[in-house]
Amino acid sequence: MVVGLLVLQGGLWYAHRAPVSPPAMPEKLPCVSYDPHYALRGYNPQHDQAVISPQQLERDMAFLQRITSCVRVYSSTGGLQRLPRIAQQYGMNVIVGAWIDPQYPERTRQEIDNALWMANNNSNVPQVILGNEVLFFEQYTVPELIAILDDARSRTQVPLSTAEMPFNWEWHPELVAHVDFLTIHAFSYWAGEPSSHSIAPLAADYKKVQRVAGGKRIFFGEVGWPSAGYQQGQAQPGVQQQGRFLREFAHRAAQEGWWYNVIEAYDQPWKLRTQEGRTGAHFGLFTPSGQMKWPWSGPLERLPHWEWWAGLSLLLSAWWSVLLWERRHPGGWGVELFLHGSGHVFAVVLVLVGYTLHSEYLLRLPIIWGFLVVPLLFLALVVVAKARESAPVLRRVPLLQVPVPVPLPLDPPLVSLHLPTHNEPPEVVIATLRALTRLEYPRFEVRVLDNNTRDTALWEPVQQYITALQDQRFHFHHSEEITGYKAGALNWGISLTPPEYSLIACIDADYQVQPGWLGQVVGYFSDPQVAAVQCPQHHQSPHMTPQQRAMCAEYEAFFHIGMVRRNEDNAIVLHGTMVCLRRSVLEGIGWPTHTITEDADLGLQLLMAGHRVLYHNAVLGSGVPPVDFSAYEQQRFR
Repeated sequence: MVVGLLVLQGGLWYAHRAPVSPPAMPEKLPCVSYDPHYALRGYNPQHDQAVISPQQLERDMAFLQRITSCVRVYSSTGGLQRLPRIAQQYGMNVIVGAWIDPQYPERTRQEIDNALWMANNNSNVPQVILGNEVLFFEQYTVPELIAILDDARSRTQVPLSTAEMPFNWEWHPELVAHVDFLTIHAFSYWAGEPSSHSIAPLAADYKKVQRVAGGKRIFFGEVGWPSAGYQQGQAQPGVQQQGRFLREFAHRAAQEGWWYNVIEAYDQPWKLRTQEGRTGAHFGLFTPSGQMKWPWSGPLERLPHWEWWAGLSLLLSAWWSVLLWERRHPGGWGVELFLHGSGHVFAVVLVLVGYTLHSEYLLRLPIIWGFLVVPLLFLALVVVAKARESAPVLRRVPLLQVPVPVPLPLDPPLVSLHLPTHNEPPEVVIATLRALTRLEYPRFEVRVLDNNTRDTALWEPVQQYITALQDQRFHFHHSEEITGYKAGALNWGISLTPPEYSLIACIDADYQVQPGWLGQVVGYFSDPQVAAVQCPQHHQSPHMTPQQRAMCAEYEAFFHIGMVRRNEDNAIVLHGTMVCLRRSVLEGIGWPTHTITEDADLGLQLLMAGHRVLYHNAVLGSGVPPVDFSAYEQQRFR
C-alpha cells in the first residue's frame, strides 16, 4: 500500500510539471533593459548615489553580448556615461535614457546633458529616450514634457523619444509631433491577463498607438513578465509563465515586424524596497548571479527542478509511513490507507509551501526556512498523532482495550470523595453537594476541602448547609494555612481521610454528578494493576449561548476521540474531576504541588510507575461551561 501511494504521488508530481513548448527564442534579442544596480548589495535609489565601476560594465557587456546586440539604460549618470564606449568593444548598441524628475532639477539637467553628450559622441547610440512614464506618474504635464523634448531636439540629431503607456499616446496625440519614434510600455501582466493569452492585448495596444503615430515607428520599450511575485488578476508570476510569454512574444514580433526591448537583463533585488515590490524585482532574464531561469528552446516546466521537489516530498512521505509503521492499527486497510494517505498529502502540501517560499519570495536563507518550514514539520507530527487516534474511533472500529464494566463486589470498598474549593460561589458548591446526596453507591463519604477562602460569606453558607444535612457522610474542612494551591488541599484531604477508605475520588466544586457514577467505576479496581479510572468531563447549562456550545464542542473531540484512543496505549490524561484513585498508590506519589496542572502531572507519574489508568467513556456528570471566550482561552492555556 505504501509503495502504491509513493508511486501515485510521484506520478502526480510528474503530471504537475505540466510542460509547454512555445516557439524557441531567437538567437539574439533586439534589445534588453540593463540596470547595473542589481549587483549593489543594499542599494536604495532614494538615498544612494551609486557610481558603477567600468569593470562591472565590461563584465556585464561581455556576458550580455551572447544574447543581444543592444541594451537600454534608464540613466546617464553614476558611471553609465562610460557605457557606450565599453559596449562598442563588444559590438553592442546602447539606447540611452535620461532619468528626469522636477523635484530634482539639477540632477535632471545633468541627466539630459549627459544623455545628449553620449548620443553626439558615440556612433553606437542609435536612440535617446528622455523620461520614463513621467506622464503616467504625473511628474510633468504634457506642455512641460514637450518643452524638454524640443530643447533636446535642438541639441542633437540622434532620434529622440519618451516612454509612456499606450493610452497616454492616444490621449495626447499632440506629443507625437515632438518625438522621432513612439516608445510604449505594454504589460499584459499588470493588466491581469494570463500568460497563455497575453500577446493579443499587446497587439491591440500596438494598433491603437499606430492610429495616432502618423507613420512614425513604434518601439515596445518594455515587454516582460515576472518570474516571481504576486498574482495580478489572472496573471500568475512564475518561471514557466515568464518563459512562455517571452518566447511567444518574440515569435509574434518576428512575424509582425515589431521593434522591441525586453525588460530586463537581471533581476533587481533593490526593487523589493520600492512600490514594485517582489514582482518588480523579478523581471530579469537572469538571476543576479547570472543564472538563466528557463531554456530558450524545448519544453518549459511549471516546476523547474521538479524532480528535486518530488524527491523531497517522497522522502517526507516515507518518513511519515515509518512513523506509522511502528504499530499496526485496528480497522484494516481502510484505517491504514487513511493514516498513510493523510501523511502523504501533508508532505506534498509542505513541499509546495517550501517551493512557493523559495521561488516566489526569495526566502532562501536557512533562518527563514527554520522559522517557516521547520514548524510545519512539528505540525506534521501533531497531525500524525491526531490521525492515529481519530481513524479507528471515527470508523467505530472495535478497540482492543475497551474497559468492561465490572460488577460491584458484595462488600464494595469505601470511597472518600474530595471536593476542593477556593473562593467559589456558595450556591454553586451547594448545588454540587445536593447532587452528591443522590449518589447510589452504598459506602462513601464527602469531604469539602476549603482552601484559603478568607471571605466568610463564601465558605460559611457551605458549612451551614452540610450541618443542616445531618448526614454523617458529609464533612466540611476549612483552613487558611494550606500551601500548594489545589494540590495542597487535596493532599490535606488524604490526611483527613480515615485509613479504611481505600479509594479516593475527586470532583470540581462546580460539577454535578449522576447517581450511578461510583457504581460504574469502582468495580474496575478489582484488577490490582488499575490505579485510576477517569470519566470524561462534560459541560451543561440550560441557557448556553452559541459561543459556549461551540467551546464545549471543542472539548468533545478530546474526550470522546482522543481519550478513547489513548486508552488503547495506557496513555490516559488525568483531568482532575470525575477521577477515582487507589489510595495506596496516591499516598505513595501525592498530588504534585509544583505545578498548576497537578492532575495531568499525577497521571504521568502513575503511568511512569507502571500502573494502569483506565478511561470509562460515559458522561456521568456535568460542570458549568466557560462563561466567555476569555475564560475558555485561559482554561485551554492552562
